[in-house]
Amino acid sequence: MPPFSRTNPPRTLKIKLGKDEFTLTLFATSRQAIVYVDDERKHFAKTGGRNAVPVTSTLADEAMFTRKAVPGLVKAYGIDELGSGVDWLVTLAAKGWSLQDAAAFKRAKEAPGNVGKYVVAERAARLTVAKAYEIFQATFTAELDDSEDDAGGLGGRERGKGRGISHGDLTPWNAFFDDEVTRVETLIDWGKAQWMPTLTPYE
Repeated sequence: MPPFSRTNPPRTLKIKLGKDEFTLTLFATSRQAIVYVDDERKHFAKTGGRNAVPVTSTLADEAMFTRKAVPGLVKAYGIDELGSGVDWLVTLAAKGWSLQDAAAFKRAKEAPGNVGKYVVAERAARLTVAKAYEIFQATFTAELDDSEDDAGGLGGRERGKGRGISHGDLTPWNAFFDDEVTRVETLIDWGKAQWMPTLTPYE
C-alpha cells in the first residue's frame, strides 16, 4: 500500500489495528480530520487532516479522553499495520440521533411558525451543556499519571490539583439525543478536550 495522502486520500482503504481489521470508505475531509466509515456504518475511523499538526492535541490524546469520557465508544487506536503509515482512531457509531434527525425536532419544524424548533433547539443546547458538566464531574480527579498530565495543552499545572475533562467543542454536530430530545445519548469528538480545574454548568 502506498503512503497515505492527506491531501488526496483514497476513496477506499483497509487498515489493521492489532487484531481488528476494517474495510472503509471515505466519509468526510477537513483540514483537521479525515474520516472513513465501514459499509454498515458501525465504525468510524479518523486520522489527522491536511494540517498534520493538530489544533489542540494529538489523536492519541483524543483516544485517551474519549475512553475516559465515553467508556466503550473507542474500538481501537494505533498505527495502521497494513502500511498507510498514519495513526487511526476507530470509534463505534454514536448511539442516538443528531438534532436534525430527532423526531421531536422534525415535528417542530413541520408545525406552523418557527417557534417550536427553536424551543427544541434551546432544550438540546441545555441538555448538551448539562451532559458535558456531568462528564466533567464523573472524570474529576486529583491524580493524573504522567501521560494524562501532559495531555490537552495545559502547561504549568500543579500536580495534585483536582481536574476533570472539559469537552472543548460543544457544537450541535457533536451531540446525539434520544428521539424526543429529552436526554443526550452520546457526546462525540473529544479532539479539543482538556483537563480543567473548574467548570460551571453554563460554560
